[in-house]
Amino acid sequence: GEYRQKVRGRQPKSIPEIEFEDIILKNNLDYHFVGNGQFFVERKNPDFISSDERKIIEIFGDFYHKGENPQKRIDFFKGHGYNCLVLWASELKNIKDVLSKIQIFEDNNKE
Repeated sequence: GEYRQKVRGRQPKSIPEIEFEDIILKNNLDYHFVGNGQFFVERKNPDFISSDERKIIEIFGDFYHKGENPQKRIDFFKGHGYNCLVLWASELKNIKDVLSKIQIFEDNNKE
């Protein structure tokens, strides 16, 4: 309803989301952006989802999400049948570490 319209009308992708999308494209990762309101789990709109729609990657901005516990977001999605990895925007500077975290996430969540 109204909430979904608000999310759909949000600003374009954030800089960290654009940076992560670039990592996805350059490394042929199986995720695509849905943070524009294309996909919801209850009232939560994740940032990226795998093509099998069972794995979610959230990008937490260091300022916007300051003080948030990422485990709460992970647990929320887990409770709805999704595996979730949260990456902080500051982590995107080290692509090797990001790819390693994604590989571990993928290995731990094989179908």
